[in-house]
Amino acid sequence: MTAPSPSIVWHRLSVAMLSVMGAGSIEGVLAEAVRWMAGLGEADTAAAFTSDGDRILEEGWFPRAPGRGEAIGDRLRWLALESARTGSPFECTPTDLSADTIRILPLQAGEQSIGAVALVQRGTPEIKPSVEAKLELIVRFAVEAIVQRRRIAELRAASDQQKRWFDQLDQQVRVLDRERQKFAAVVNQSDTYAFVVDPSRTIRWVNRTMSLRPPPPGPASWPGRTCRDVCSTLASAAGSCQSCPVSRALEQNHPVHEELRGIVDNRARTFYTTALPIRGVDGRPQEVLVMLQDLTDLEALRESEARYHVVAQAASDGIVTIDETSTILFVNDALLRMFGYTHAELVGGPLTRLMPAALAERHRSALQAYVGGGKRKMSWQDIQLPGVHRDGHEFTLELSFGEYVKEGKRLFTGVLRDVTDRRRAASELERAQEQVRQSQNMEAIGRLAGGIAHDFNNLLTTVLGHSTM
Repeated sequence: MTAPSPSIVWHRLSVAMLSVMGAGSIEGVLAEAVRWMAGLGEADTAAAFTSDGDRILEEGWFPRAPGRGEAIGDRLRWLALESARTGSPFECTPTDLSADTIRILPLQAGEQSIGAVALVQRGTPEIKPSVEAKLELIVRFAVEAIVQRRRIAELRAASDQQKRWFDQLDQQVRVLDRERQKFAAVVNQSDTYAFVVDPSRTIRWVNRTMSLRPPPPGPASWPGRTCRDVCSTLASAAGSCQSCPVSRALEQNHPVHEELRGIVDNRARTFYTTALPIRGVDGRPQEVLVMLQDLTDLEALRESEARYHVVAQAASDGIVTIDETSTILFVNDALLRMFGYTHAELVGGPLTRLMPAALAERHRSALQAYVGGGKRKMSWQDIQLPGVHRDGHEFTLELSFGEYVKEGKRLFTGVLRDVTDRRRAASELERAQEQVRQSQNMEAIGRLAGGIAHDFNNLLTTVLGHSTM
């Protein structure tokens, strides 16, 4: 048989290299490499492996891959791992147990061994140097193809990771933008004065309410002014800058709350000031958000609430406030003494705890029907009903109840008075009055009987006189 010309040989070798380099996966590279190497080396079986220490990663076989447990497959895998660990080629000659020659060629990527190729030949054939060179060339192309695909896989994984990071960053940016819009909507629609200052106490941003307040003489807008200008305009009695909430928020790195007083539009005003540090990536405050809420109109409400609290606690009658679900919101000390409970035991609990079971069910049904009916401004006066002490004994209460609305919620406040002693005294007085009435009746009857007897005696005297005569 005539040997192929060198041009044909190199053409075939070029096709082999192209097929190896053009495989889509590492397994495909290994399969193409061993297919061509088996033909060049006249091997009945050929296999290529990539490894990582003591573990096979990918495999390529010619003509087919033996299953796990088959002798030839397990032996070639073990020999390939040995060659990959040592980085050296070796040859297993025929023995009594096998008539095949096994040649192992390591796959070297620079100084690193990434696997090995195994060729199984019958007998002890001799491979020509030209064939050896071609086999080594295919091995080098296979190694290069494997390295390229691993690099591509790493780049693809890095690209996917970066895409995930960018997606997460985009989501965070969108979340931050939504939060910024919420913050701007809340702050700009509020009647609270709000502004941001940097560590030099220079104003960088103001909300709409603040922008409507004219600054003191100087630049026409607030940004660029100092926070001292705010104090001179809104809180003239704020004191020194060293003790102001902004300074303390920057120094202490936590929110500061304080009431400041000043004169605005020729009227004394009280502002509740909150200074919130805005921290940078290092955790240190980079700016401070300052909010001033005018509390002047709340002073009267505070005084009214204080007076109500004093009056309620000093009252000798029990006072209780409930909501639409009969949940107790407030009780005074007199009611606690009346029923024997503590403040923590009653507030937040149901009002029905203070009623007999039968009355509690009627109260619950009546309140639900009343609230569901949408009626307003209920008021009960001097209604008597039983109450239950903590120890279980019942006593009589006189109830006056009224309804009011606070912050859109319907609330009910009642005054409870223990009238047990009064009813007992009234009952005793009624019994005494009955006894007096009975004694007066007996006295009247006695007088009537005495008069009748006297008149009858006069008649008898006359009759007896006439009889004697």
